[in-house]
Amino acid sequence: MDEKSIQIRYVDPFTVLVINTKGHLRQVYAPFRVQCIYPVGQIPPDSWVYVDGVWQDKKDRLLYLVSGKLYPYWCFRLQILF
Repeated sequence: MDEKSIQIRYVDPFTVLVINTKGHLRQVYAPFRVQCIYPVGQIPPDSWVYVDGVWQDKKDRLLYLVSGKLYPYWCFRLQILF
């Protein structure tokens, strides 16, 4: 089997895995709420939105599906309790 033909998927379209500073892992299921920290599209900073799905681009960068549009995950803060 050719290694270039193997495609590894790191993203489940309905969940995201979060690791805290103590190394604990938690799975968060969509839809989940995030806070915008950088203005992106029509979403102003400090507003709260729901992530409907999780995607990745061709370079394996994580994207959030918000109101039918894809945005980079780093524009948002996901606050959860462990």
